[in-house]
Amino acid sequence: MAKSYPKSSFVGIDKEDCFLASEIPRNSDLLKGLPFKDNTFDYVHSRGMYSYFSIVEWQQVVEELRRVTKPGGYVELVVTFIQARGGDVYNIPENLGDYLTGFDDLTTDYVSTLIGWRGRIGHLTCKIWSPHIWPLCKFMGWTEEEYDVIKPSEHKTWSNIYYAFGMKPLV
Repeated sequence: MAKSYPKSSFVGIDKEDCFLASEIPRNSDLLKGLPFKDNTFDYVHSRGMYSYFSIVEWQQVVEELRRVTKPGGYVELVVTFIQARGGDVYNIPENLGDYLTGFDDLTTDYVSTLIGWRGRIGHLTCKIWSPHIWPLCKFMGWTEEEYDVIKPSEHKTWSNIYYAFGMKPLV
């Protein structure tokens, strides 16, 4: 994205301590508030954070993203839902757009992809996802036996990637 918009500046924050150091505290607690003034950013993107918070906390997180977004700026939420024969890895809101109530130009949709089966795309997706599935299961307190249920190449695992974005109103 930085290459496409060279005059822009980007700030990244992650729940995990896995990215390069920056001026921003690495593990900023969204529930306590981000270290930014109101109306700071033109675009705020959240990906993969849903599983870290309860539904009540998730609404609080989205409100914090709204707070730091400038009027006329956009908030985008992306949540991945993984399904295998054994069940869900975690549940997502039935309608991700509900969290952006009051935003203008609201768009919600999803894309589906296979993980680990049915040809080249499934195998490539598996390579991308495999390093993330077991850590996610461990974070959620799953045992290895529960993890075995969703081994992608054996159980025709698939993923829906849901997204919602909208513009913070000008007033």
